[in-house]
Amino acid sequence: MNPTDEDVLNPACAATRPLIDRFAQHTLHADEATAMRAHIVGCTACSDYYRRAVESAGRSGAAAREVRERREADAREQRRLRESVEGQVEPKRYRNFRIRTLLMPAFFAFLIFQIFKAQDRGPRFVVDGAIGDVEITGRPFAAYGENEVVMRRGSRCVTGKNSSAHLVCGDKTFRVGPDSELLVTGFDPPRVRLFTGELRLEGPSYVETLLGSVIVEGDDASGRVMFEANGLLVSADAGSWRFQNADGERTIAAGEHRRFRP
Repeated sequence: MNPTDEDVLNPACAATRPLIDRFAQHTLHADEATAMRAHIVGCTACSDYYRRAVESAGRSGAAAREVRERREADAREQRRLRESVEGQVEPKRYRNFRIRTLLMPAFFAFLIFQIFKAQDRGPRFVVDGAIGDVEITGRPFAAYGENEVVMRRGSRCVTGKNSSAHLVCGDKTFRVGPDSELLVTGFDPPRVRLFTGELRLEGPSYVETLLGSVIVEGDDASGRVMFEANGLLVSADAGSWRFQNADGERTIAAGEHRRFRP
C-alpha cells in the first residue's frame, strides 16, 4: 500500500506506514511494533491504514494457501498416474496411458470440486443472528436474507451503535458487541483480530489487538475482551488466559479483570 500525498506531508505518518505494512506481513521487530502502536493509537488516518493492511494481508494469505494446496494435490495425482502407467506390462502401457490422458481433465475438475466441498465442511464462523446495524464482509447482514451467512479467513464483521452480532464456530459461541470491528484470521483455534470494541467468547481462542494478543485455552473457557482508545480490558470468567506483547507474557486467572494501557 502506498501512502497518499496528504500522508507524505506528515513525517510521523510517512515513517509509520512501512512499519504497518511489515506488521501485516509478520516481519516487524518488537521494538518497532511499540513505536508503531504508539503512533496509531493517536492517529485516525494511520489506524484506518492499519485496518486495510491487515485485511489485505489476510485475503492474500488465504488465496496463496488455496493455490498451493491445489498445486500440491495436482502434483501428487500426476505422480500416481505416472507410477501406475510405468508399472503396466508393455502391451497395455500406452493404451492405459491414452485412457488416463483422456480422463485427466474430468478428474481435475472433480478434484477442484472436492477442494471447494472440503472448504465448505471446514472450520468457519456462522453468523447466527444480528441486532441493529451489522455488516459482514462489507454487506449489511439483512441483505443476506434467509441464506446462511458464513465467515472464513479474511471476513470482517462491523457493528454499529446499539448493535451486536452472534457468531458460532463449531459448538462455541462468540458475541460481537456494539461499535466493534473484527477480522477472522484463522481457525483451530478460532483466531480473530479485534480492531475496536467488545468480543465475548467461549472455548479456545486467539484474539489479536494493537496492544498485544490474548490467548485463551480450555474447552470450558469463557470471558470478554474489550479494546478501546484508552486500552485493552480482559475479563477471564473461566479457562486459562494469557496476554502476550513485546514486553512478555502475563497470566490472567479465572475471575480476574486486567487492563493493559498503550
